[in-house]
Amino acid sequence: MNRLGQFAASSAKFGNPSSLSLNWQLKESIAVPICCGVLVAVAVAIRSWIMLAVLLAIPLVMLIPVEFAFGLLALAIYFDNLNPLGGTVTLSFLVAAVSGAVLLVATLAGARLVNPPRAASWFVLLFLWTMLSAFWAMDPKVSLERLPSLAALGALYLIAVSMRISEREFAWVTRLIVLGGCIASAVSMYQYAHGINVSDRASIVLGSVVTNPNDLAITMLLPLSITIGLVLSNRGITRALSVVAAMLLLACLILTMSRGGFVALGVLTAVYIYRKGFDWRLLAVVGLTVVAILFAPALLMTRMGEALTSRAQGRFDIWLVGFEVIKHHGLFGVGLDNFPLAFEKYAGHQVVFRRFSLVPHNIYLQALAETGVVGLFLLLGALRIQMKQVAGALREGGARAAALLVPCEAAAWGVMTHAMVANVLWRKVFWFVWIMVALAVHLERRLQNCEGQTSPT
Repeated sequence: MNRLGQFAASSAKFGNPSSLSLNWQLKESIAVPICCGVLVAVAVAIRSWIMLAVLLAIPLVMLIPVEFAFGLLALAIYFDNLNPLGGTVTLSFLVAAVSGAVLLVATLAGARLVNPPRAASWFVLLFLWTMLSAFWAMDPKVSLERLPSLAALGALYLIAVSMRISEREFAWVTRLIVLGGCIASAVSMYQYAHGINVSDRASIVLGSVVTNPNDLAITMLLPLSITIGLVLSNRGITRALSVVAAMLLLACLILTMSRGGFVALGVLTAVYIYRKGFDWRLLAVVGLTVVAILFAPALLMTRMGEALTSRAQGRFDIWLVGFEVIKHHGLFGVGLDNFPLAFEKYAGHQVVFRRFSLVPHNIYLQALAETGVVGLFLLLGALRIQMKQVAGALREGGARAAALLVPCEAAAWGVMTHAMVANVLWRKVFWFVWIMVALAVHLERRLQNCEGQTSPT
C-alpha cells in the first residue's frame, strides 16, 4: 500500500478531521446538484412553473447576478402589463423588487458601491415629491395604491445607478436587451400574422391582457438603437446578427403603426447622424426603413393622413383639458395618478368631446398637472443634467466612447420624444433607459481614468 493509501486508511480508522471534512465536502458537492435535479423534476411533474423558474434562477443569481438582474428587467419591460398574480401585487412590482434586491446584494457583497450621478439626486427628489403629492391629492386613496410600485421603481433606479459595472457585464446587458426586444418582436409579429392584434396594429396579447401598440413601439427604441450601434462598430458575424436583429425590431415598430414611434425613430436616427456623420451603413438602415414603410399595410398611411383630422386621436383635446387642470392646480398639482379625476372635472373643455376620464398622454403635462411646477422642474432638470453628462463624456472620449454612449444617448432622445404623446412616466421602460445612460457614462469615465493612470508620463 502506498503512502497515500496508508494515510487514507489511518485517517478513516482514527477519524482524522481533515479527511472527514474532505469526505463531507465531497458528499455535499454531489448532494447539491442531485437535490436541485430532484426539485426541478418535482416542479415539472406537478407543473409548478413558478417553482421551476425560481430553481433555475438560483444558479444564475449566484454566478452572474448583475446580468441576471438586468436581463430580467430587459425582458420584463416588454410584458409590463402582464399580471397573472391577480390582486394588487403585480408581476411588474415583483420584477422590480427582485431585480433591485439582487443588484443591492451584488453591490454590497462585491464592493461595487459608487457615487450616483448628479442627475440621480434630481430624479430621487422627483420620486419623493411625487409620493408626497398623495397628501394633497384630489383622491388620496388613488395615490396611496400606487405608492408601493413607485417606491420600488425609485429604489430600483437608485440602486442600479449606484453600482460599478464592468465593461464585460455592460456588453452582456446590452445583448440581453436586444435579445428581449427580439423575443417581444417575434411574439408580436407571430400574433399579427395570425390575426391577433389591436385594431389591426401589432401588439402583444396574453390572454385578456393586451399591450398598447404605442407602448410596444417605445420599448423597441432602446434595443433598436443598440443594434444600430452594433452594426456601425462591428464586423463579421456580429454585424450580420445585428442587422438581422435590427430588421426584426424595425419591422415590429413599423407594424405597431405608432406615429409617435416613427417620430422618435427619426429623432434617434438624427442623433446617430449628428454623432457619426453620414456613414453608409447608417444610410442603409434609413433606406431599409423607407422600403419597409412602403411595403407596410395601408393602415399605416391612413393613420399618418389622419394625424391632424383625428386631432392626434383625441390627444389635442386631452391636452386642452390638461391645460385647464394646470390653470387651477398648477402650483402643487392634483396628486399622483389623479389626472383622470381632474380630467373628469374639466372634461367640458374638449373641442371634440370623447369621454370623461382619460390619461394625459404626455409625461411633461402629467408631471405639471399631477405634481405642479416643482415636479416638472425636477423632471426637466434631471433630464438636462443627464444629457449634459453624456455630451461631456463624448467630448472627452474617442471611438470607444462613441460606441458605448451614442446608442444610449440616441435611445434617450427617442424616448423623450415619444414621451410627448405617451403615458410612460412611471413605467419601467422610461427609467430603464436612464439607468442604461447613467451606467454607460460612469463606465466610460472609469475607463478614461484607468487609461490616464496607466499612460506613460
